[in-house]
Amino acid sequence: MSSGIFPTTTSTLRNMRHAPTNLALPIQVPSLKCDTCAQNDATALCIGCYGSFCFDCFIKHRKKISEDFGKLIYNHDLFVTLFEVNSSSASATTATESTKKLDPLRVLAEIDSWEEDLRTKLERMANEARQYVKARVDDRYDEIFRSYPAIKQNLRTKEEAKRHIEATLPTIKKNLCEINDTIESLPGTMSLNFQSEEIDLKKAAKVISTRNPSGTSGVNRRAITTGTMKMKASLNFNNLGQPPFKKIERLGGGMAIGASDKFIVYRNDNDLCMIELTKEYCIAIPLEGVNDICWCAEFDYFVILTEKQVFTFDPNTRELYHISEIKLSTKGEFWRCTYAGNTNTLLLCYWSRGGSPIEEWKLSSPARTKLWQVPQSCEETEIIQCMRVSLNGSCVALTINNGEQDYFILRDRDMKQIHQIPLRITDCFSFVSLPNSTWLLSILGYHKLFLIASNYNLSKIQQTGPDKASTRGIAMLGDNIVAERTASTICFFKL
Repeated sequence: MSSGIFPTTTSTLRNMRHAPTNLALPIQVPSLKCDTCAQNDATALCIGCYGSFCFDCFIKHRKKISEDFGKLIYNHDLFVTLFEVNSSSASATTATESTKKLDPLRVLAEIDSWEEDLRTKLERMANEARQYVKARVDDRYDEIFRSYPAIKQNLRTKEEAKRHIEATLPTIKKNLCEINDTIESLPGTMSLNFQSEEIDLKKAAKVISTRNPSGTSGVNRRAITTGTMKMKASLNFNNLGQPPFKKIERLGGGMAIGASDKFIVYRNDNDLCMIELTKEYCIAIPLEGVNDICWCAEFDYFVILTEKQVFTFDPNTRELYHISEIKLSTKGEFWRCTYAGNTNTLLLCYWSRGGSPIEEWKLSSPARTKLWQVPQSCEETEIIQCMRVSLNGSCVALTINNGEQDYFILRDRDMKQIHQIPLRITDCFSFVSLPNSTWLLSILGYHKLFLIASNYNLSKIQQTGPDKASTRGIAMLGDNIVAERTASTICFFKL
């Protein structure tokens, strides 16, 4: 803010400019009074506020401006919040989105917590390795103690009978060596293989900015309101009959596939693989027997269901965590899982020849909340092929095989039947929930997809059949991209 200078009213100086000056020059406007004192004639004009002042009041006005500007820079609550060392949280009255995110003490506390967690995990792994070695050593000693009495008795018998001669010593040594080789070849015999040099700890923790050049989050997550995912209302399913816009080829065995808004996770033989659609590489983690995968948006992780165990997988940290509280409670193996966002619960079912039980688990503090046995889950002669919760979490859909064909069955959350549709085919092992109470089904061994509308009409979607490969499973990536798993590829279709 600077002072404005009036030119004199004489004609000779009307178009001349004054040289820059810090002092206000008098003006010949006697009828204009000072805005501050309202007594003296105005002799200066402030071009910042366009106020008229006498000489004394103008000096006071400039002084006040300087003081206010200094307070803004050095004493304003916003800057105190940003830079005060002893405060770890922004003032509720002055905090903005930036100041709420800028919390160094919280970040440092998270790093300390991560360090402690890593140390605890390493100690637990080392203790487990020690216990394993001790158990194997005990097995080795047990085998030695079992063999020793027989050897000792044989030698004593020879000694008492005076039948030991020089020629028997090589034979005895040979027998001892054979026993030793047998002990060394026991399954419990192990060797140590440390790979600490191969662990890149620099990549284990990294502080990064979550702001991209546009100023928004780099991850486009679905908008969620009480468990309901808002997706694109109008989808063009005819695009499923067109060639895919992207393919991932040369896959191994497996049918399991799951997706978030950003990541695709799938089984590839005995590996759990993760990709981003915009990247040209995948992350592979050794994990055998993966049967199903589902995305839990509220927790920001995938649930990985294997034949005997349940894991969570964080795609951002790439950490796989075993949920030890969830254990097999019946004969058979874990088969299908689905997440209900409106209740933060996980539904899982078993693959069993005596009917497929269904369990409901609370994920925040893992505990089983419900169990549906035969015949609530299905008849004893039936098998659940696939199970998925609707987008709004209000109902559960299942495909059940009765030995002759599959049925698509819609139930409420208490497993009471709402509707049933005969599919007249078998092996519907995968489907997804779509907006407007519609469902997209894939059939193993076909290259067709089936669409069930809100009025329960069943229609077929004939596909082009890339590489003539049969469909294995499908997942929804974001709002409008279908990821279809075939025998050797993953095909992506934009709806």
